Amino acid sequence: NALPSTSHHITPTKCESSPRNNAGCGGGAENTRLGQKPDDLQCVFNKLLPIKNCIENHNVKVTDVMLCAGEMSGGKNICKGDSGGPLICDSVLQGITSTGPIPCGKPGVPAMYTNLIKFNSWIKDTMTKNS
Repeated sequence: NALPSTSHHITPTKCESSPRNNAGCGGGAENTRLGQKPDDLQCVFNKLLPIKNCIENHNVKVTDVMLCAGEMSGGKNICKGDSGGPLICDSVLQGITSTGPIPCGKPGVPAMYTNLIKFNSWIKDTMTKNS
């Protein structure tokens, strides 16, 4: 199947905080203790959080080109090997997995994603130049 001729289907929009509609996906370790990776794409449904949650809980610079998501109570989150995977909100790609807590699902430490909304112009320009 060819890609749609218009980009409105893939253009990032505002990703609202909704625990049922936000999914981070990747092929990271299912059992990090044993280092086993799953054969199938794994997804976790998380809440978008205020960026201050990531600023307060990560030892890296957090900027406005990032999104913060996870469960502050812990137990589920992205994991090692998920970097580069999608953050999908209401069936639209909104972010790219960047980093998460170690160990995976650590309470109080949300994951960080690249916020694709900030790169709309660059994405559209690049797609136009390469089509």
